Amino acid sequence: MGRNLKGVVTRWVASRGYGFIQPEEDGKEILVHHSDIGELYELNEGQKVEFEVDETLPRPRAVHVTLVD
Repeated sequence: MGRNLKGVVTRWVASRGYGFIQPEEDGKEILVHHSDIGELYELNEGQKVEFEVDETLPRPRAVHVTLVD
């Protein structure tokens, strides 16, 4: 894991507990799971977030996700 990135939630599938974040830098969507957003449990499309990327998993995933004002 590395530096904090900023991005926007592009999709959230509440019934399945996951979604996708589009980082500001490269635009390639990153998977986010409800277990990585703390007490929020779900996100909404268009929300701005800050996160790290865990690349040790089979597919890169956003972790330590927090909302940004």
